[in-house]
Amino acid sequence: MAMTMKAVRLKRGLTQEELAHRARVSLRTVQRAEQGGNPRRAQQYAIAAVLGISADDLFVHAADASELANSGLKT
Repeated sequence: MAMTMKAVRLKRGLTQEELAHRARVSLRTVQRAEQGGNPRRAQQYAIAAVLGISADDLFVHAADASELANSGLKT
């Protein structure tokens, strides 16, 4: 990923709490996502919309992660 979720959030001047509130997800979801977790697709789209970036640019999806794992690269 070229930009991490945290970097985008900070560039937008948002706290984790503000992002969670605007995306209508829990604070814990934002925290986990910033630590490399993959929230459910609907949550990914909501977070990405608030940040003004594509969900595909922010998150590694299951198929992508599987492909990376099979290639020997770490996600």
